[in-house]
Amino acid sequence: MAVAGTSDDDKEEHDVILQEFNDKWFKGWDTTPEEQKVKFTAIVNAVKQDNDYITLIVGNPDKQAAEEELDKIIDRIVRRQRQKDMSLYKENMNEEFKTNFRSLVTRMIETPVLVIIK
Repeated sequence: MAVAGTSDDDKEEHDVILQEFNDKWFKGWDTTPEEQKVKFTAIVNAVKQDNDYITLIVGNPDKQAAEEELDKIIDRIVRRQRQKDMSLYKENMNEEFKTNFRSLVTRMIETPVLVIIK
């Protein structure tokens, strides 16, 4: 995993965002913090590269419509990931989790950190 165009402060903010989410939702998750970071980062990168994200969310002045589209995109990506991580798919069925997960994805997109997984 390489972090491009980032300072130590930006990377630390990225780690704090993930840690807050993990502390609330995945205390019993049987993966290392690094594996969790890789999974979340892969989802965020998939969202950012999704054609619907680029055409329907970026620059959309209608925040409600953009949020609804973001929900659809995240759901679609999580469904695709379910074979690799059924626990995330099951958690995503919980509305509170889904809301917090969308918030996490949004915060990660809005941070200046760009993490690329190779």
